Amino acid sequence: MLSVQDLCFAYRECQVLKGISMQAKPGEIVSLVGPNGSGKTTLLRCLVSILTPQSGHVHIHGQDIFRISSKDRAQHLAYVPQNMPSKFPLTVFDMLLMGRRPYLGWRPSSKDLTVIENTLHSMQLDHLAMQDFDRLSGGQRQKVLIARAVVQQAQFMILDEPTSNLDLKHQVEVMRFLERMALEHNTGIIVAIHDLNLAYRFAQQMILMQEGKVVCHGSPMQVLDPTIIEEVYQVGVRILSDNGHHFVIPEKNGF
Repeated sequence: MLSVQDLCFAYRECQVLKGISMQAKPGEIVSLVGPNGSGKTTLLRCLVSILTPQSGHVHIHGQDIFRISSKDRAQHLAYVPQNMPSKFPLTVFDMLLMGRRPYLGWRPSSKDLTVIENTLHSMQLDHLAMQDFDRLSGGQRQKVLIARAVVQQAQFMILDEPTSNLDLKHQVEVMRFLERMALEHNTGIIVAIHDLNLAYRFAQQMILMQEGKVVCHGSPMQVLDPTIIEEVYQVGVRILSDNGHHFVIPEKNGF
């Protein structure tokens, strides 16, 4: 269980997070949604201790993440940023090898190499293994960063806009892959995402944020209420259903 209690964070005089509380369980996908500037990225960076909150707590299985070693923390939490510019040439294989750092000895073990090989194959990245990360397209880089988190074999994966640089096909492919990670490996997935329909389709829990606060927290059906969406996003929407799936459709004159 990953739990957050009353988390507050400020950049100098600007209060960004205002008493955030949430929980995530292994085996489920939790989507963070909300307008730009609502605090989603800052919250994710606090969860993985890139940022230190002014107050509040983040616990994983009862342990304060700020009081455990970085190696132990990396075995609990894997982080996928929106992008990661590289300042020196690394192959895709080397990038994934970095994800095995919490387990590496003097040299990679046969298990390390097997985990990397299996992940490259499952994410259809085999053909890019020896390519320079810097020379990949934005979408390819994003998939490699996700693969690096996968080989970390952490209990929770924290992803910041993992579909932002992908076309429609690969957006669905990545979300289906995360769904399999949750179901088959009991991995907890916390993902910040702008596409409400992808969030609706794949998440078990949804957290809607606005101006550093949690506006609504529950199932996608509970959170994506047209009245709530209009209040937060300032746009009218309809919720349509088709074969058991639901879709958020902006009203033609809702802007």
